[in-house]
Amino acid sequence: TVNNNLFHEQAVTVVAGPADSITFTVLPASMTAGVGEDLVITVYDGFGNIADNYTGTVEVINSDGAITEPLPHVFTSGQYTFVDGAYFETTGPQTIRVQDTVNNNLFHEQAVTVVAGPPTSITFTALPASMTAGVGQDLAVTVYDEFGNIADNYTGTVEVINSDGAVTEPLPHVFTSGQYIFADGAYIETTGPQPIRV
Repeated sequence: TVNNNLFHEQAVTVVAGPADSITFTVLPASMTAGVGEDLVITVYDGFGNIADNYTGTVEVINSDGAITEPLPHVFTSGQYTFVDGAYFETTGPQTIRVQDTVNNNLFHEQAVTVVAGPPTSITFTALPASMTAGVGQDLAVTVYDEFGNIADNYTGTVEVINSDGAVTEPLPHVFTSGQYIFADGAYIETTGPQPIRV
């Protein structure tokens, strides 16, 4: 401690310790059905170093039973990206989880809310094959995305088109969700074949 010229030193290379935790980049709290997000996976040792010596196998577990999960990946370093690894088709609360296939204590998961994709179809409840002139039927209209989810985020305007020129059609409706009922929207006064369209 007195003579600083009296010393010896050696450089060493320190490698990461055993894998202690696994994470992925934070996903948006809300995701759109059919739109994937990359899962950028990083494995760390107990000191926060990237575990470049990690050679375990990591799988993606998705709560959405409608989709096929990506194949597990055998790591050759401490990082890997599952392209579009977070992908959902069913709306509502969903969870994505990544974990080591051998050590189930080595995992990370995040909950997200999945919203409907763009609207691709519109339907209404089936009308009776035969209707009586002057007796209306409600038109319960539903808008769906390509995966069959109700498009609750649909804000378009829907009109009823009636082939019967003797009646006044209901006013168009601006949707604030994916469903709406036109009360007596199917109303006909002229006999014969009459199509109803929304």
